[in-house]
Amino acid sequence: MNVNFSSTSLFTIYSELDHDEQDARRAWLQDVGRVVKTSGPLLLAISGSALLPLPCAFGQAGIPGASVLLVLTAAANDYTTILMVRAASRLGVSSYEEAVLGSAGRAGLVVARVSLVVLLFGTLCGNLSAISETAERALVLAGWTRLAARHDVLLAGATVVVMPLSLLQLGEMGGISLFGLAMMVALLGYLAHACLHSHAALRPHMLSPQPAALPTAASTFGYALYVQPCVPPLLRSLPPGEQGRKTLERAAHLTFGVSALFYLLVGCSGLL
Repeated sequence: MNVNFSSTSLFTIYSELDHDEQDARRAWLQDVGRVVKTSGPLLLAISGSALLPLPCAFGQAGIPGASVLLVLTAAANDYTTILMVRAASRLGVSSYEEAVLGSAGRAGLVVARVSLVVLLFGTLCGNLSAISETAERALVLAGWTRLAARHDVLLAGATVVVMPLSLLQLGEMGGISLFGLAMMVALLGYLAHACLHSHAALRPHMLSPQPAALPTAASTFGYALYVQPCVPPLLRSLPPGEQGRKTLERAAHLTFGVSALFYLLVGCSGLL
């Protein structure tokens, strides 16, 4: 009976260990999936029209200088985003303005609101201009020159497509995020393919740092990596407390790491 009891006990212990390992593996997979899902909208918000001026920034600052500057800018944005996420979590808020109000007071909130109006208004105007120009070129290439000359057609497209999407919460854009990421990967693949088949060679000015152009390149990288106001609202769709904060922090690390690598490849390929 002792032998049977020992065998049964050992089987029970091993079974419990197996269940514990399965539960731990399942929890780990859920955490990874939650991080990836959270980083999708951030990647969509951080990349877009900012891809177009990247080769110019690399051409101005040189590939070595631009690469170092890009990494430093991504690290600075990642660090400040993590600080903001921790402040929002500690204050129990889920918006950029509430986090600023709780951290810097009303004076800081006024400064943040003015900055948001200036930055987001400029970004919105630039994005709409890029959409209009891209649509116009597409219509011309398709042979629809008359439609390309009618601005009301382009305005209708922005009203029907862009405005409804802008009314969605960032956390509700899971499907759109996948489409946007697929477009980013397709653009990178096209640039890499064109670069390899053009037999482009490095030229001296591409390798020599140009200090006078570093501020312009830094401005481009700062614009391309600007996503902070979009981060705190994602806390609403995450588990409350410490788990949600850690998930959003990991999503921010993933977002800035992937974006920096993607920008580096796009900038170098586009320049060559």
